Amino acid sequence: MTDFADTQSMGLEEHPSIDAALDEFRKHIKEYRKVSNDEGVWLFLSTLGCWSVTSPILQLAAFAVALIIFSKRLKNRIKEKKSFPKSEEIIRQRIHEESVGKEVLQRRLARLENIRGAYRIGMRPIFDNGVFAICWLFYGASVVLHMMH
Repeated sequence: MTDFADTQSMGLEEHPSIDAALDEFRKHIKEYRKVSNDEGVWLFLSTLGCWSVTSPILQLAAFAVALIIFSKRLKNRIKEKKSFPKSEEIIRQRIHEESVGKEVLQRRLARLENIRGAYRIGMRPIFDNGVFAICWLFYGASVVLHMMH
């Protein structure tokens, strides 16, 4: 089993086994959640910094720059670019195409469903992260408050 940090991309189409693809999928979800929480802290700190700018126009520019930097940092730290539902769909298709025997098919589908259930895929996973959600809400409230003044 390869370590997530060692993988360039999940490359679900290239995995030699479906079981390895399932392992990578689970690791990718866990890593995504960790990274988004880590980067959420930086979004929070940069939002606090935006409030120290006294000029309203420059403050608005600071909010925009903070969002751009946050988005770029998050994008650069996430190795796999496919959405969770798209990755799940690719794995599900491979399971149906490559599983030999009904028992193997059912075992792999059950494993995929366990991963899906454990990480609530399809329920906007990015907002399942408490730290990230709070930091994002603070950023949004700050921008709205700025616009109201």
